[in-house]
Amino acid sequence: AWLYRVAMEQTANRDIPISEYCLLRPEPGSREVLLVFSEVNTPPGRFTGYKVFGGAGRNVIFLNCESDWFIHGVPGIGSDLDSTIEGLRGVMAEHLGQVDKLVTYGGSMGGYGALLYGALLGADRAVACGAETVLNIPFGHSRAHLKGEQFFLRPILENASCAFDLYYGEFCFFDMVCAMHVMDVAGVSITTVANRDHAVPGYLHDRYGLGRMVDAAFKGELFVLSPEDTGGYLAHPGLIRLVMALRVAAEKGRQGPFKAVEAQLLKGLARVGD
Repeated sequence: AWLYRVAMEQTANRDIPISEYCLLRPEPGSREVLLVFSEVNTPPGRFTGYKVFGGAGRNVIFLNCESDWFIHGVPGIGSDLDSTIEGLRGVMAEHLGQVDKLVTYGGSMGGYGALLYGALLGADRAVACGAETVLNIPFGHSRAHLKGEQFFLRPILENASCAFDLYYGEFCFFDMVCAMHVMDVAGVSITTVANRDHAVPGYLHDRYGLGRMVDAAFKGELFVLSPEDTGGYLAHPGLIRLVMALRVAAEKGRQGPFKAVEAQLLKGLARVGD
């Protein structure tokens, strides 16, 4: 599996623990910084992607949170989102000096963090896999952790200078709805991955290497998947909405709406087949 986590006592000698939720691996002579955001339920003192990105040849800051999608900040860096943004700027200024290029990366909850913090920090590029652009969307992973809080990324992305590269598995319907929510925002590039569900980072790492995807981001380029991996569901937004409506109706046990949406879905699929 691509997902590696490491306890602080197991980190390399040059690593600098800023807090239980923030670990800095400096790379002497580099002016590039990669922020890596952890996935949900990562314990304090551990970080998603440590072995994947730890030897990247650039400065890396690994970040974690209390499974709140990073909207309340990073403990030990700030007490809320705004103070965390300023705290991260302070960490980079104190330990790294001049930063010429800043890229953020994350998957799922970490993908949300990568987009949010990439926008607010003025990163050059943010790379995110399976990021919920609308928190607490029906059937989304954030619903079990955020207790009804809603947070919409679209207005933040619209006002950012950062470029955003989003990757979604086409078999995860709520991820496809999230993709639709920002697909027309300037600076946003969305790639859907054919025949894959929500957990696309593992597949992309095995197939291409997440390090290569991040390297492309530092070059200011979108990492393009092979034609056989690139999906096309976003060309049919009406069908995506129908699938979502079908699932919501099924969850609520509304047989009437369920049957009506099912009929529309079958008609839509028939048209796609033609």
